[in-house]
Amino acid sequence: MISSGIDINLLTLLRLKKHLVHILGFSNISTPSTPASHVFCVAFESTRHTDRDVSACMDELLSVLDASHPFSVVASAMTESLPPNDAPASLLVGSIFVDVLLALITGSEDSELLNFPLLTIKRLIECLLVIMYKHDMGSRPLRHLQGNLRKAVRRVLNLVLTGINYELRQLCLTVAQTYIKLWPNTSGGFVL
Repeated sequence: MISSGIDINLLTLLRLKKHLVHILGFSNISTPSTPASHVFCVAFESTRHTDRDVSACMDELLSVLDASHPFSVVASAMTESLPPNDAPASLLVGSIFVDVLLALITGSEDSELLNFPLLTIKRLIECLLVIMYKHDMGSRPLRHLQGNLRKAVRRVLNLVLTGINYELRQLCLTVAQTYIKLWPNTSGGFVL
């Protein structure tokens, strides 16, 4: 429904994010807020402490990340290290969930990623491609996730060496190629 353009406010999106993080099996979920503002951020550990299957969430997460509906996001809704009175940035509605997907990829070992069903791995990699192409990682609300994006690309590129099927290998190489093309200054360590 969110990807179809239903009108939704920031607090409702943050509550949905909190529930999604809980369903996906992340731990130490907290919602720190500032006394001066009613906006909070969803903080969680990036390692998963459960073997729950994330397949049910991947199709919908892909459609939300791929939605082209503009949405105003303040940086303090994405990280607790920024002041709460910052100006909103116009991003896409799925920008709220970028850190969740990056944590799914970076918070798992390569062997844990390979334990997912093949379609789930494919959806994770497709979501990563959507993030790189559609979301403004240089904006203030998403800038702190650039290091996690680089780690996620490295993790996906490492999957090529594990002997996964041809289609997933091609998707992994597409992720690395896209990252190098979009951010040539920060991609010095990638060797294809």
